[in-house]
Amino acid sequence: MPTRAGLLGDVKETLAAVLPKVNVKEETGHLDGALANYARARKDLDSLADIDPNTRAVHPQYVTKVVSELASEDAIFTCDVGTPIAWTARYLKVNGGGASSALSITAPWPMRCCMPSAPRPPSPTGR
Repeated sequence: MPTRAGLLGDVKETLAAVLPKVNVKEETGHLDGALANYARARKDLDSLADIDPNTRAVHPQYVTKVVSELASEDAIFTCDVGTPIAWTARYLKVNGGGASSALSITAPWPMRCCMPSAPRPPSPTGR
C-alpha cells in the first residue's frame, strides 16, 4: 500500500490525530485468511521441534522448545544472531516476565557493553 502521508510525532498525539480519520470495517476476510495461514505455518514450524523416533538426531528447534518449557517464568534468554534468532522467535514462549535479547559476537564492542557476558573482541595487539 503506498504511503499517502508521512507522520511525525509521539504516539499519543499521532493516534489522537489519526484515529478519528480511520473508518471501521466490519469485513474480516483478509484477517481471517492471514490467521488461517499463520495457523498452518505454525503447525509446520511446531512439527520441526518434535523428536523423530526413527533417528538419534536432536534438532536445535527441539532443544529450544524444551528449554522454553523448562525455564522459569522470569528467565532471561540471550542468543547470537542468525539462525538462533529464528529458533528464539519461533520456539521460546516469552510470557512478559522474563526477557529475550540478541547478542552479536561480530558487532562492535560498544553494542555489546550492556551484556556483561559478551565476549571481548580480540585486541589488534594480541593482548
